[in-house]
Amino acid sequence: MQIITADQSKSTILIVDALRARFPTASAASQVNKRRPSGKLPIYLAVGPEALRYLATSGTSGPIISTFTSHKVFHAVLDKAPWRAGAVSAVYADPAPAQQFQLIGMIYRKPIKVGVILSSDNEHIESVLRRSVTPRQAEVTYETLAPGEDINRVLTRLADVQAILATPDSAVYNAETIRSILVSTYRRNQAVIGFSAAVVKAGALASTFSGIDDIVAQVDEMLAEYDSTGRLPEPQFPKFFEAVVNEDVARSLNIVISEQVPKFSRKPGGRA
Repeated sequence: MQIITADQSKSTILIVDALRARFPTASAASQVNKRRPSGKLPIYLAVGPEALRYLATSGTSGPIISTFTSHKVFHAVLDKAPWRAGAVSAVYADPAPAQQFQLIGMIYRKPIKVGVILSSDNEHIESVLRRSVTPRQAEVTYETLAPGEDINRVLTRLADVQAILATPDSAVYNAETIRSILVSTYRRNQAVIGFSAAVVKAGALASTFSGIDDIVAQVDEMLAEYDSTGRLPEPQFPKFFEAVVNEDVARSLNIVISEQVPKFSRKPGGRA
């Protein structure tokens, strides 16, 4: 097994350390090691989007599992390297939409109106979101942010929803827009359900998120399935997670968070 990275940032080092602790025989490098046992295709673990781009275009043979790359970016990379289709799987960096809608249901305890903003090149996630929500959780309105469009115009079209479900789409949520989105929704008494603990810390109400150990445990399960069947499992959202809530934001929005919401989690070994 080869772990492929594209940088030596602190977060990447922590991820590699966790992977090598789980898979002691794995090597880690920024480039593919061309030497391998005769007749045996190596398995590659791509850490982050740049490592995935490198592997998808490097002409290497062998299955690839992408980690810490969003659903949107993963599919954008594969769209440019269709010959790798079927030989690549992933544990996406995004929270699973089903978990996010379940979290919304736990917070509000009744069906609410939820808005989702998608960029013009991320509309494929809409079908995933539609499959992930039930009428008992939310009525969802989808709006597309056109190239060059002011984010506030889209937010105005969603003025009647109670919450915005954010997705890791840099065309919508980035350093230039996130503060405007949080301020605008706060003034309308709308909550933002974020896509990471960092977004919740910045001012979103809540989110589910998966830590490094959660992702590594899921990769281990995928590799076990590959060993037993000879086929990579389909790309998947994180199955192990926990919830985070910004209590200050909840109080400001007059939302009473039940004690069960921060306990919402699923961990390896069936722990909740």
